[in-house]
Amino acid sequence: MRDWTRAYARRFARAAAHTGAEAGLRMVHAAAAAEPGRDTREAEFMPAAAAAAVAVVAVAASGRPLEVAWCGCF
Repeated sequence: MRDWTRAYARRFARAAAHTGAEAGLRMVHAAAAAEPGRDTREAEFMPAAAAAAVAVVAVAASGRPLEVAWCGCF
């Protein structure tokens, strides 16, 4: 689970740095949802009753307002 989380954190960070916080979050979320076998991989890490996730992305760029985007499900 830790490796999966770190991999997605890197994906979110890269996407947000290039497209902005919300657009980056949406882009990675859409790509992850479309991956074949997604439900199978997630089931390996957590039981269905405990399935919950939250992602927060913040982008701080000089001279621009701080951007924060989040999504989650419980």
